[in-house]
Amino acid sequence: MTWLTRAFGTNWKTNTAAAVVFVLSCPAFVAALSNWAHHQSADWRGAVAGVVIALGLAAAKDGSTHSTTTEVEAATDEAKEKCVVDL
Repeated sequence: MTWLTRAFGTNWKTNTAAAVVFVLSCPAFVAALSNWAHHQSADWRGAVAGVVIALGLAAAKDGSTHSTTTEVEAATDEAKEKCVVDL
């Protein structure tokens, strides 16, 4: 399990899913590009949908991943700095 964490980071579940979806969508994307280049009909929906889903999964956070105390304090300090109003 630790090798997955090292390879894909703390959000290894969604990052692994993103990698799998991206790899599975590559043939559809290449086929669509090839068909487009040869002036044939191309299935762009399948190609683009796979890439968009992979990007969404890569940006997602696992439900079991929680912020550390240091991350929460840093976010709180950053929010306080943004809320400071000069009177």
